[in-house]
Amino acid sequence: MNLNINAYTKQLKDLPKVAVKQTRFAADFSADKLLDSKKVVSKAEKASLTLNSIAYGTANKLIAQQFTIVEGVVEASAKRLKAASKATDAKKLVEGQTKLNDATVARVTTNLKNTVAILVDARDNVVELFNNTYNVKPVAKKAKAAKKTIKAKAKPAKKAVKKVAKKAVAKKPVKKTAKKVAKKVTKKVARKTSAKKAA
Repeated sequence: MNLNINAYTKQLKDLPKVAVKQTRFAADFSADKLLDSKKVVSKAEKASLTLNSIAYGTANKLIAQQFTIVEGVVEASAKRLKAASKATDAKKLVEGQTKLNDATVARVTTNLKNTVAILVDARDNVVELFNNTYNVKPVAKKAKAAKKTIKAKAKPAKKAVKKVAKKAVAKKPVKKTAKKVAKKVTKKVARKTSAKKAA
């Protein structure tokens, strides 16, 4: 009974020290977590600003492209009206309008390509931002790395095969070597089969 009281007394004396120690550990751990979250917030802020910049730049480019398209349409319409006013008969009217059709197709194609290029550029910028923010390696880079690894592993194997082939060719004709290899393989298979039957 006396021993239990002494043990409890000692535990009670050590309790404030243990409590302080645990509190210090919890405070230190919490401080580290807060600092980590500060880094995350900073990263998110930078990503948001970059994303905002991408969106703003893309909007500017698209607006400029839209005005280019409108200007092109106005100019083409004016050319069509001038061509129509200069035509002396129906044949010349059709010919003049037909000539302008090629220019219209070329203009529309160019406008479409430019618009798509703006959107693709914006997409690429957003993907790059995402990859940089979350430390994601693009699939193309992963595929290249995998190909390099495969090639690196394949080189020693190719060299070994070439050496064996050279030795075989240098020592004996290929047919004889092939026959010997076939015989050895057949003997091994036969031995394994008979061992399995015996077991």
